[in-house]
Amino acid sequence: MKSAAAFALCLGGLVAQAPTANTDASARLHAAWIREVLDLDVRAAVSEYEAIAHDARPANLERWIAVARLTELQRVGVTGTRPIPLAEAPEPIRTAAAEMQPLPTDTLLQQVRQDPATVLQQMAASGDNFNLRPLTEIAQRWLRNHQWLSTSERQRQRFQALNNRPRQGQPETLRNRWPMAASVLRAELQGQPARAAELRWFDFQDWKAPALVGEPAALLQRARTNLDAWLAETPMVEQQQTLLKGLRDQLERMASEPTASLDLLLRLPLVAERLLAEPKPTEPNAGDGKANEPKPGDRK
Repeated sequence: MKSAAAFALCLGGLVAQAPTANTDASARLHAAWIREVLDLDVRAAVSEYEAIAHDARPANLERWIAVARLTELQRVGVTGTRPIPLAEAPEPIRTAAAEMQPLPTDTLLQQVRQDPATVLQQMAASGDNFNLRPLTEIAQRWLRNHQWLSTSERQRQRFQALNNRPRQGQPETLRNRWPMAASVLRAELQGQPARAAELRWFDFQDWKAPALVGEPAALLQRARTNLDAWLAETPMVEQQQTLLKGLRDQLERMASEPTASLDLLLRLPLVAERLLAEPKPTEPNAGDGKANEPKPGDRK
């Protein structure tokens, strides 16, 4: 009993320290979770989640777990005092939030009034598995996967991005951002969409896919034409050529799915602009020897 009381006292001390400005975001997140689950003080937990979610410092990646939990609580009717910055969250979390289904609250309330053993038997028989925390699990997995970008790799990429950063007035092009664009392309070709989404979030936060006008089949044919022209350019490093050939092979495998092929291209920063751009019009009479002939009225 004494040890249990001591543990509770220490736990209370941790919770009391949670709101201080100097507390690490991970500790604050953990303290908020304790308030919600152990203290059953949901309002206080929501207030702390909101503070973490609106702490937009780049190092505060835990904010997306707070955003996920706030979204889940809102799903069951718990509202806060500040809007949830879900639109700023990484792509995998936004996508999962959009796909999250409403909870059948009437069914759940009816079930929890019964004997727990009976509820479990009914759920097992019906196949129902109401996940109350689907988004938090995805946010936690995203945070773990995001650690694939080691500190040294992030430093290398930032250094490279700074060195290749477009000068004032110069547009961002594949020439100065190819290593980052290649990483996204490689992840997509390897069937790792979550990894590709993380890289897009990290390296191309402000990037938007180009707007398309036209039928998918015609746009895909344009992309193939531009890709063949790109591969015909010289010189080209082997790594870039291998990736582009891999993309061409992938598009050929998806030839019967033009919409899915376009969706793939629209997930490739900067590569999409190159492949989906309209071909440059050729000059009239170019190459037939008549372009430089004098016209009537020209001075000789």
